[in-house]
Amino acid sequence: MNTSRASRPPAIPEADLAAISAAVTARRTAAGLSGYALARDAGISPAALQKIERGNPPSLGTLIQLARALGCTVGDLAPVPVAPRGRK
Repeated sequence: MNTSRASRPPAIPEADLAAISAAVTARRTAAGLSGYALARDAGISPAALQKIERGNPPSLGTLIQLARALGCTVGDLAPVPVAPRGRK
């Protein structure tokens, strides 16, 4: 198994993860949704949403699901460039 650094997706800077986390939380609370309700509407687990709101990196697919559930764009949730995994 090749575990070289080149095969891993680039790390997302902490400041960008904090911005994504804050945007998801702010949009959720502004919509009056509980974490459970947003997770259900987005089709993800409540634990996955909790991780994102605590600053763990979401996948692009998860960001899309959250944006759809919140009625916004991925750019509203990730005000930083987000490249799909496997791309440089």
